[in-house]
Amino acid sequence: MRVDYLLLQYTREAMRQMISIIVCTVDRRDSLEATLSSISGQTCRDYEVILVNQGDLNDIDSWEGTLGNFKVISLRQRGLSIARNIGIQEARGEILGFVDDDCILGEDWIKESIRTFERDAELAAVCGRILAPDGRKPYLRLHSSDEKQITYGNVETFSGGCILFRRKTFEKIGVFDEELGVGQYLGSAEDTDICYRMLSRGMKVLYNPRIVCYHPSLASVGWENLAKKLYSYNLGTGAVHAKHTLLTKGWKRILVIFNFLVLLLKPPLRIAQYVFLLQIPRSKGYCQVLNGRIAGFFYYLCRQVW
Repeated sequence: MRVDYLLLQYTREAMRQMISIIVCTVDRRDSLEATLSSISGQTCRDYEVILVNQGDLNDIDSWEGTLGNFKVISLRQRGLSIARNIGIQEARGEILGFVDDDCILGEDWIKESIRTFERDAELAAVCGRILAPDGRKPYLRLHSSDEKQITYGNVETFSGGCILFRRKTFEKIGVFDEELGVGQYLGSAEDTDICYRMLSRGMKVLYNPRIVCYHPSLASVGWENLAKKLYSYNLGTGAVHAKHTLLTKGWKRILVIFNFLVLLLKPPLRIAQYVFLLQIPRSKGYCQVLNGRIAGFFYYLCRQVW
C-alpha cells in the first residue's frame, strides 16, 4: 500500500509539472508539421501534445508516437472552441497551453512557460509574445518586449495563438464559449471572452514576452482575399463586447464599453489613411473590420433581448 501511495504521489507531481499542449487543426498539413516539429525541438521535454483534428488529414492518426507523449483526437464537428474544449477534457497536465496550427514555437517555449507559473502561484493564465516569421516585428502591436499584467485596459494583448492556463482556472470560470471562434458565425474573440471572464473574477493574467512563437501575418494572404475573414473575425469581437457589457456591472462595465468604443474609432482612421495613400484593398479591409464589430455587437444584443 505504501508503494502504491508513493507512486500515486509521484505521478501527480509529474503531471503538475507537465504542460499539455493542445493544437487544433483543419487541413493545414504543411504548417501543422512545422508546428509539431517546433514542439519536438523544445529544450524541455515535460509535455504532452493533444492534437485535435477537425479536417480530412486521414493519415494523421499514424503520427502518434512521433512526438513521444502524443495523442490524436478526430472530430467531425467544426469550431475552434469546440476542439479546444475537447482538448481540455483529454489533457493530463496541470498547465494547459494552446497554440495555432500555423505557429512555430521558440525553443524555450515550454521551459519559460513552466518557469512563469512556478514563480507566481496566483497566476491564472499567461499570454506569450507572437512575432512575425522573421522575428523582426510583433504579430500584434500590443506585443511589446516588456512583461506586463493584463487588465481591462490592455485585454486585447491576450491573443489565443499562444496562451496557457492553470487547469484550475477552467474549473473556476468554465471553458471556451463554443459560439465563438474560427468555424462559427462569430469567428473570433474566444480568447478575449475568456480573458474578460478571468478579469471579472479578479484573477491574475500575465503577458510574458519571453514565451515566444512565430505566426504568419493575416495580410500575407493578400488584402483582396482577407475581407471575408476580417468580417467574421470582427463579428466575434463585437459580440464579446456586447456579452460582457451585459454580464459586468459598475466600473467594469464602463471599461468594457470604453474598450469597444476605442475599437470602433480605430478602423475609420485606418480607412481614411489608406484611401489617402490610394491603397484601396486595405481600406476595404478596414471597412469590413468596422462593419463586423458593429454587426456582431448588435447581433448578440438582439439575441439576448428577443
